[in-house]
Amino acid sequence: MNRPAPQARTSRRRFLQLLGVCALGGFFAAWLLRSRLWNVAAKMVAVARQRTDPVLAPTAPGALSAGTLQTLEAVTVTLVDTPVEMSHYVGYFQWRAGNIAGYRDLYEECARGLDEAASRAAGLSFSRCDRDVRLRILGRVDLNRSGIRTVAMNLYDRSWIRFEQYVVREILALFVRTDGWVLLGYETWPGTPRGLDSYTQPPRAHRSAA
Repeated sequence: MNRPAPQARTSRRRFLQLLGVCALGGFFAAWLLRSRLWNVAAKMVAVARQRTDPVLAPTAPGALSAGTLQTLEAVTVTLVDTPVEMSHYVGYFQWRAGNIAGYRDLYEECARGLDEAASRAAGLSFSRCDRDVRLRILGRVDLNRSGIRTVAMNLYDRSWIRFEQYVVREILALFVRTDGWVLLGYETWPGTPRGLDSYTQPPRAHRSAA
């Protein structure tokens, strides 16, 4: 029986050792590449999330100017398109501006932007414009915009994305929790007293329908 020569056995052993080293190196390189790719992907997801859901700058709370409040009231009236009592909206804006970091500067920034747009469109402040002008200015609001379009828009107009997120959405949410109940026929919304006996009665719209 022929046996491999010692030199052949040595060459094969070195080949197997080299193959093992290459396999180990390839495994380590693949692990390192995968780890880096995960880090890059995580950073990309974080950037995209910030672009589509931008956080507010941690600026100090404070009181709003009268002009900013007037602009926010005009935005509210334009969005809900129905007569509402403004006191709880004003209180909402004032409380968030005075107690939550970033809101005061956001409200002031949004009011300036809307006033500038109104000045270009009609030569007036936003609150003094008629409804048609205000609707044209707010026509860019798109709460169903896709993530890709939001990222693209955020590249050149991040303030508008913050306006949609922290002003428009919150106004509409507050409307649903309050005046939306009134539109359904209730005298007021949950948590607000309606008298000693009226809470036991069905809404006016239901009573009249009956």
